[in-house]
Amino acid sequence: MILDYGHFGDVLTFDTTYKLVHGNRSFAIFLGLNHHWETVVFGVAFMYDETTDSFGWLFNTFLNAMSHKAPRTILTDQDAAMAKALVQVMPDTKHLLCTWHLMQNAQKHLRNLSVGGKGIKSVISKLMYEINCEEEFLLEWAWMEKEFAVENNKWLANLFGLKHVWARAYVKHVWSAGMRTTQLSESFNARLKQYLVRQYALPEFFKHFETLLFDKRYKECAAEYDLLHKMPRLKTRSSIFYQVRCLYTTNIFDLFQEQLIVAGMSENVRQCNDLGNGVFSFEVVVYNDNFHRVVTRTDDDLLSCSCGKFEIEGIMCSHTLKVLKDVMYANEIPSHYILKRWTRNGKDGRVEDILGSDVITDPRLEIRRRHRVLYRYLTKISAIASVSEEGFNNVLVQVKI
Repeated sequence: MILDYGHFGDVLTFDTTYKLVHGNRSFAIFLGLNHHWETVVFGVAFMYDETTDSFGWLFNTFLNAMSHKAPRTILTDQDAAMAKALVQVMPDTKHLLCTWHLMQNAQKHLRNLSVGGKGIKSVISKLMYEINCEEEFLLEWAWMEKEFAVENNKWLANLFGLKHVWARAYVKHVWSAGMRTTQLSESFNARLKQYLVRQYALPEFFKHFETLLFDKRYKECAAEYDLLHKMPRLKTRSSIFYQVRCLYTTNIFDLFQEQLIVAGMSENVRQCNDLGNGVFSFEVVVYNDNFHRVVTRTDDDLLSCSCGKFEIEGIMCSHTLKVLKDVMYANEIPSHYILKRWTRNGKDGRVEDILGSDVITDPRLEIRRRHRVLYRYLTKISAIASVSEEGFNNVLVQVKI
């Protein structure tokens, strides 16, 4: 867990949804995303209560175990005690609220409020995911309050006060590795049920939980093995595709392909504006639509988009790719747009524990990984050597123990 956190602990989700029937204790879990876009576990704990003091102790203990390295961003549900403890323990960490939990609370407090067939939840969803401009956000919010006559709704007033931790317009430059919800925790809790029974006592629980962790680590080893012997499938031909196919892991490459395909098939650079000092802005529009994004190019050829996708997820958006290909005529992605955490080398580098010692990979997994690699090559060698008596004898001499 310490090794994984050292490489991928820049963003994590924290959740206490899962309950153990024995003692009715909350199962707290720290999760993140690795370079394969797969869930990775950083730490777990059972909590007797969910007070600010308890959360504070847990967060401090977690950071101590992780050599006092705080994440850049953490996603949680809308829990006041948890939020207070985070401010105290991780003051420099950006705290985002899970949008899924917010929508569940919207259902609870607003029901199915609608006007003219348009539901208020669809407007809130638009504010969460689509509107990038703060001014546009404020106008849309004011329209929503008037249209649905909710000016005096206390829950919405509180939600507006928290806009800086959930609304796209206010978090579009906050690094989150593409995560906006704690659904990682929800899906992981569902996976837990395949290994665990909620009535387990603590020793039994952690015994089976260790089995789950080992299976997840082995799955990652299998993905690493596939990277060595398989190349991701190309959906179209491009020099950029060939470049990043050798750099990204398979799942990340698929996400990148989607952006580049969209850029080539459904977008167009409509207008270029000279902002002075070598800075230009480009309006990228979707064909037959008024929807557009603004891509800014600086004098040193750095690109940024109003959608904020790269700042949030670390993957270039279709809008910047459109400008890169059709305006700058680039045949490769500049290296500063390829983040190490999404590449095949995402786990390269040393990770130290709290005592300053190197953290090593689970030796059992290394044995399995080496066995799979050797088995593949030795199977090929035996197939070739068995064709002739001379080849058979030569190999036999070399490998005979």
